[in-house]
Amino acid sequence: MILQHLDAKKLQATLRKAVAINSKPTEETFPELPTILVWIRFFLGAAYGTYIGRRGIKSGTLVLQALNLIAFLPFVYCRMYLGTEGEAFGFQIVFSGTAQALALALLLWIYFYTAQMEEQELKFANMLILPADDVNAIGGEHDQFVEETLSVPVVEDEF
Repeated sequence: MILQHLDAKKLQATLRKAVAINSKPTEETFPELPTILVWIRFFLGAAYGTYIGRRGIKSGTLVLQALNLIAFLPFVYCRMYLGTEGEAFGFQIVFSGTAQALALALLLWIYFYTAQMEEQELKFANMLILPADDVNAIGGEHDQFVEETLSVPVVEDEF
């Protein structure tokens, strides 16, 4: 359905502008550049999130590495490869789609990392949920424990 709305000639022209070395684009000559940068950032976020998730890597610094990759690699592409001028697009070159691509990278990282940890998930679930036989053996003590644990204390106002 989306492909029906694409104009092949316009798409070809946009891609030619995107790969033209040192073309020095401006908002008038290449208004599609921020949109292309968003898609590049989405691709980088998806690739990086999948990579670190499938490898089972866990580290707090990976979030900063992902942010640097997603934010600044397309920026360097614009400055070094395309030759954009300093204020040609304003902050659109630096920040367009950065937060969304970082969220995509984190989502994929968490998904693939968790998918590899089935054994740990089952152990954790078994720790949280008592088997039916254990509940029957504990009887009323278990019910009282659950009520005490889940009940919300009532605080009366002094006013």
